[in-house]
Amino acid sequence: MPVIHQTSDSELLEALEIAADAAPEPILILGESGSGKEIIARAIVAASSRADRPLIQINASTISDELGDTSVFGHRRGAFTGADRAHDGLLAAAHGGTLHVDEVADLSLRNQARILRVLDRRGEYRRVGEVLIRQADLWIICSTNRDLSLAVRDGHFRADLMYRLDVIRVDVPPLRARRCDIPGLIDAILRDISFDLKRSVQITSGAQRALIDHPLPGNIRQLRNVLVRAAHMCKRADRSARELVISDTVIDKCLRMSDTGIVIDRSTAPAVREPVRDKEAVQHLARDCESIRHMARKIISMATTGEMKITDHTIFGEVLHDPGAVALYLVLEEEVRTLGGKRCSVLRNLGCDPKAFSSYVAKITKHHPEVVQAAMKLI
Repeated sequence: MPVIHQTSDSELLEALEIAADAAPEPILILGESGSGKEIIARAIVAASSRADRPLIQINASTISDELGDTSVFGHRRGAFTGADRAHDGLLAAAHGGTLHVDEVADLSLRNQARILRVLDRRGEYRRVGEVLIRQADLWIICSTNRDLSLAVRDGHFRADLMYRLDVIRVDVPPLRARRCDIPGLIDAILRDISFDLKRSVQITSGAQRALIDHPLPGNIRQLRNVLVRAAHMCKRADRSARELVISDTVIDKCLRMSDTGIVIDRSTAPAVREPVRDKEAVQHLARDCESIRHMARKIISMATTGEMKITDHTIFGEVLHDPGAVALYLVLEEEVRTLGGKRCSVLRNLGCDPKAFSSYVAKITKHHPEVVQAAMKLI
């Protein structure tokens, strides 16, 4: 069950009301990773005239260059080898409703051109292999945790697309800038956890104060992760209890575990990202990613293009006791299997010996099974 919470930030509320009334003008949602951009997008749609129409949400990093046309526009049967059936694509799926493109800054330049073409032609498009012009009635909402003007300056984002998207802007403040929202968020998250665990989950006033006073650089995502972890720790301590009470001691422990993960404050990140040459710089990428898998795919993409070259040591180092880093390794191992002939060059760019890469998993599984078990829960 999603966490739905109405903020007390008057400027954000006003921005949400303006955005909800703006359909079908493009909406651009800006905010740090974990600040609730996806929730904000759903809230905007729910308050709009398109509330009862389709809402298609997709992460931009999942739209590949090679399959971008068929993913966005669809294709007819027989349009290319292997197209044994017709495919509608994202535009047809969202017709009459809303298409939310999350992390739009991660779109390749080719895919940016595809989205721009749809916007400029007011929803007109052709499926791959067809000459028939189709029309999609779309409301496009995009979100990102990156500064698009900097991406434009660095040549990673099209200026014309940025201006086309930046019609109605919603700036989502980080959680540390709206601490008065934290108690309401805690209540909403605990209701969700109680539903999932099928027992009441409460929190002491001291534990709540610890969360309010913590900077929570991972924002709502970190807050939720800490509370979920704390609830499961309480459940493990007393499996027969009908009511779980999260104490300040448990919260302090969970916050320490969260703070020692792979998430690092973006304010200390190096100004120049490419090529990335050390483990610390790689860890900064975590703040730009929505999930472990998203980060793994971004790392592989950068290593493939040469934007990431770890020449001094592997990006993992001694991470046998870090579930976050082990989770990243496990997902990377899974993803590199699909690279074929590029596998060795990508691994070498990451500072890894291709021959020893897979044996690493066997090593940590044998000597640290509890870390692997904890890592799997993060994936």
